[in-house]
Parts: sequence; structure tokens; C-alpha cells
Amino acid sequence: MSGVNLGDDAKSLADAALMQILEGIGDSFYAVDGAWTITQMNEAASLFFGVGPDEVIGTELWRTFPAIEASLFGDVYRTAMTSRTLQAFRGESPTFPGKWLEVRAFPLLDGIGIAFREVTLGYQAEVRLRDQDQQLGKALRTVRDSEARYKAALTVGRMGSWESHFQTCERHWTDEGLALFGLVLPSRIGIVGGDADEYLAAVHPDDRHLIAKYRRLANEIDSFPAEYRVVRPDGRTIWVAGRGQVTERADDGTAVRLINVVSDITERKSSEEHIKILLREISHRSKNLLAVVQSIARQTGKGDIPTQEFQRRFSLRLQGLAASHDLLVSQDWRGVPLDELIRHQMVAFIGLETPRLHLQGPAVFVVPAAAQSLGLALHELGTNASKHGSLSGDEGSVHVSWSVDTIAGAGAIFQMTWTEMGGPDVQQPTAAGFGTFLLDQMVRRSLNAEVRLDFGTAGFTWTMSAPLDLMTTPSATE
Repeated sequence: MSGVNLGDDAKSLADAALMQILEGIGDSFYAVDGAWTITQMNEAASLFFGVGPDEVIGTELWRTFPAIEASLFGDVYRTAMTSRTLQAFRGESPTFPGKWLEVRAFPLLDGIGIAFREVTLGYQAEVRLRDQDQQLGKALRTVRDSEARYKAALTVGRMGSWESHFQTCERHWTDEGLALFGLVLPSRIGIVGGDADEYLAAVHPDDRHLIAKYRRLANEIDSFPAEYRVVRPDGRTIWVAGRGQVTERADDGTAVRLINVVSDITERKSSEEHIKILLREISHRSKNLLAVVQSIARQTGKGDIPTQEFQRRFSLRLQGLAASHDLLVSQDWRGVPLDELIRHQMVAFIGLETPRLHLQGPAVFVVPAAAQSLGLALHELGTNASKHGSLSGDEGSVHVSWSVDTIAGAGAIFQMTWTEMGGPDVQQPTAAGFGTFLLDQMVRRSLNAEVRLDFGTAGFTWTMSAPLDLMTTPSATE
């Protein structure tokens, strides 16, 4: 009987049985021993690598497939070999880039077995899904950011919007729209038409006809402007302006859906009204000012005076008028403090800060009409004092005092006294010129005042008293 190596036969039978099992598992498989020599490879692995088993079995793994050694695959295989533990992972094939594999490396005899399957299509689907998720997340963030900016813009711009559906008779409000109108609707859904129409109820009664007009416009054109008043629940009336935009029409062309966006323009309306009032006031004041200038020119030119003297006097009086106007402009034409009016009229004669001018009296805010008349009188007093009175020398002074008194039967009276001290002897003029007209007749007429001029030897004194309501506003002396 010839010698037979039963061990080799048993090993061959075992290898054949193993390969039969490995061919049936569906995965690609190959095995290496402890020296990294390929010992087994099933048909699926052979097809994946494109080589026959006979071509690679008995060869070193790193030489046959050199791209594996320095890759993630090589690292995992070495770990499985040394740790004798199962290693599972997914990665891109180093031998065939672009192909993704799920791999399991596990201890087998003195080496390891490697089973893998291609999952490229699944991986690509995962990548696409992940990319789509990222893009969707980015889009959602963009939408949220855009919505936040939109809401912020509406809030900062005091804007609001809503959508009306004329077939379902529903009105969908934004939070900003409800806040602008002062409405409270927990569901943010209102009613279009009828007695329960919250929008129409909020519109000012005198402007509700405009809403019917805008509805007719919506049936004719896609976009149109709108402006009207809204009465808020707290009773405050606001102006709103914006546009309506039709987004859906019925077969007959009538509007089905209408979006409205409006903003609060109350401040703009107030400014426009204020400008109109100012323009009317400027026109009125200009006429008054021209009348005053004409009167100054006429009175200054009375008598036989040289042209140069007329020009000098006329120029000085216009300067006094201008000084009063400068003060009024600095106070937005609301009036001027009396002490400032006096000081500014005296600047041309004794400077702004001087011990020669003494003022005494309560705080009084003189209204514009009175400030013009009083300013002209003060300038004339200063001119006369610097030419003939206490300010013509170096030692004289002027004392101006005023008070507010209540006189039985006459009400509140404003009284003011101009007193000159330390000047030369006073002589009463032989003829009444324009200066006397300003100090007497003009003040009497413009302020309904009583006036007294006293040319005493101790110094000139000018006294006037006028109804307080012609001199100042009630709050100005409180």
C-alpha cells in the first residue's frame, strides 16, 4: 500500500468546504496568513479585483495590491492581525478609488479573513441625502434670518401687513399688522365684510369710503397705493400709507386674494401740516415785517433831513429790528426771554456784558409780536441814551425793571420802566420825531399799552404798562 498523506487530504477537504461556504455568503472574501500571503479568495473577490484566484493565491498581499498597505485598510488589517479581534469599517477602496466598501477583518487560523461588499451606491445616496440635509438646513436658516430681518424692518419702520381672501371672507394678519392697528386676535384671523369686520371698524369713519374705492381698484389693477387714518382702541388717530397687491383673481377677473402693506406716517403728516402752518406764518410775518419797515422808512423820512442822515437813522433802526428777529429765530419764533431781548438791543451801545446796564424783574417770555414792537422801542431808547442821555458819557447807566401785577378790573398787567442815571441834564425835545412816535404811539397801538415819557432833570424815564396776555403766554410767567 503506497503511502498517503491523510493530513494534506484533510486540509484540502477543509479548504474546499470553506470555499464552498464562502462562495455562498454573497460577500467578497479572501484570507491571508501571518506572513500576509494570500491563502484564499472566492469568486466574488476575484471578480472585484479582476484577477483569477490562481493568479494571487500564494502571493504577498502588499505586493499584489500595493495601494492597500499604506491606506486605512492596511492599518485596520494589521490591527486585526495583532489584536486577534474583529474589525469592521467602511472606506473608499485604495485599489479602486471611487468605490466604497463595507469591510470586516477577523482572526482566521494563524492569519485573518477579510470579507467585504461594495456599498458605493448606498454611500453616494447617503452623501446626497447629507448634502440635501445641509442645503435644507442652510435654506431654513436663510428663511429664518430673512423672516427675522423682515419682522425687524416692519417693527422699525412701524409697518404692518395682512392678507384678505374675499371668497372665504378671512383676513390673515401678521403680528406687526395687529400691533399697528392695536387689534387683538389670538388666531390672527379676522373677518372680511359685515359688522364683524375688524379692519373696517378700525378705519376712521371719514375715510371708510376710501376702503370701498380700494376694493374697486383691486378688481381693476394688480397694485395700487393707499393712504388713510386709523383709530386705535386707545383713541389715538394715526395715518397709514402703503400699497395693495392682488395675488389671485377669479375667472371673471375680480380680486380673490389681496395683500396690504402699510406703514405709520403720522409723524410725516404732522411735519407736513407743521410746514403748511409755517409757510402761512412766514407769509403773514413777512407782510407784517414789510409794513413795519415801510412805517420806519416813512417816519424816519419825515421832515427836511439830508439823505445821508436818513440812511444812517434808517439803517440803525433796521439793525434794531434785525436783532429782535435774530432772537426770535433762535427760539424757533416762539418768543424771546425779555432780559435777552434787552441785552441784545443794547449791544450796539454798551456791549453785551457791562455794569452800566442793570436789569431787574421776573422771568418773562415775550411773544413774537410784542418782541418786535418792544425791540424797536428798546433800540430807540438806547439810541437816544447814547446820543443825548446817560450813555453819552462814561459814567451814566440805565436801569430797566419790570413786573407783573394784578389790577382790579384790568386783570394781569405787565409794567416796564426804563430809567437813565448819571447822564447830562435832560431837556424835553421841542418837536416830536420818529423816535417819539416809536416810544409812544407805536407801543400804544401794537400792545394796547399806556405809555409815559418823563424828561426829569435827574434823568429820562420811560414807562409802559400793557395787558399781560399781549406780552406773553400764560405759561411763560408761571
